[in-house]
Amino acid sequence: MLGLALTAACAACAPFEIVTMESNHITYRHAFTDAATAAARGSAERLCGQKKQVAVRIGGTCSLTDCTTHYQCMDQAAAEQYR
Repeated sequence: MLGLALTAACAACAPFEIVTMESNHITYRHAFTDAATAAARGSAERLCGQKKQVAVRIGGTCSLTDCTTHYQCMDQAAAEQYR
């Protein structure tokens, strides 16, 4: 919860927005840039890491200007099987 609070507190300075965060599923909306994609990935890794899990990108879509990306927090063994 602390990670979500810190992310929300700095929403204006982040190149992404957390659209939903339910259980182990996180959805981001971010610009269609490498930097914004990396920032969203880093956020997912931090949030999942707080649960001692890894972030696995499970899907997403992009337009020419923005993206919606979905991550799932999984334990390491499940993540290896998913990939």
